[in-house]
Amino acid sequence: MRGTSSTINGRSPFVVALGLALAFAAPALGKRRARQPPRGMPTTTNNVVAQDASVPAAASAESSPSPARDCRAPFLAAPNPPTRPPFSGSAYISGAIITEADPTSFAALEYQGRADRRMFDRRTARFQVINAHIFDARFGASTHVEVQVNPEFARDEAEREARSYAAVIGRLPSFLFRDLRTVWIHRGDLDWGGGNNNLMIHTGRHGSYASRGVVEEILLHEATHTSLDSEHRASPRWREAQIADHAWISDYARDNPEREDLAETVSVYLAQRFRADRLPAATIATIRATIGARIAYLDCAGLTMSVLR
Repeated sequence: MRGTSSTINGRSPFVVALGLALAFAAPALGKRRARQPPRGMPTTTNNVVAQDASVPAAASAESSPSPARDCRAPFLAAPNPPTRPPFSGSAYISGAIITEADPTSFAALEYQGRADRRMFDRRTARFQVINAHIFDARFGASTHVEVQVNPEFARDEAEREARSYAAVIGRLPSFLFRDLRTVWIHRGDLDWGGGNNNLMIHTGRHGSYASRGVVEEILLHEATHTSLDSEHRASPRWREAQIADHAWISDYARDNPEREDLAETVSVYLAQRFRADRLPAATIATIRATIGARIAYLDCAGLTMSVLR
């Protein structure tokens, strides 16, 4: 049973999970994937972290450089990896990684009328062509994303939803816009999703995320699927970092190692590198002790918290 047994058929859960992950053939880096149902987040919130650790605060500047590293050197194996993930899902660790007080790059929204678009809806669990409300959202000086709103929303309501979510999406770091082309907005209390050059939002789930203060963190997770998965998720170096850490940051990453580990890791990487002054020292220490090799890998990716300009 998950979280209660230290071995599975004589092997550790880490070895079983990573073995399953490595069974997948790595796709070519940057290759455009076939459109798939968006990935979603679990709703569990029972994150637990030891309270006796301390660590110096990391730089909190939006674009502070990461420590100098030899990005070709072998990763150091974790000396004392935890026997189980410290968190259930990383998006629920803290709502302070990105907040409403942080700047947004959202600059303008223009209604384009109605047009047919192929959209995925979790309520039907399939793609379908919908005559959607279309909005052009501009972020920063010149980045445009098409927001497609289900016509179950009246015209004015659709614009309010598009404008509201565009402001939130604009708080995401600029690197998460690399492959983002569209946003889908539907009614319904279902998981949000990422992938397909898209972010998918079901507005009925907003209240649940907002009550925990993690709306931005959920979108950060989903946007990682959208803009980082194709380059990093199956790269040999990422696999090497997983093996060196011999641990997972969350139950969700452990249970879905090939699909979710990167998205589960990026948010906590950013937290410990740029938001250490916003989270408890014990939480930052636990993150660093659990995924040191993955942190080294992402330091070499040049990620920052800077929004689009």
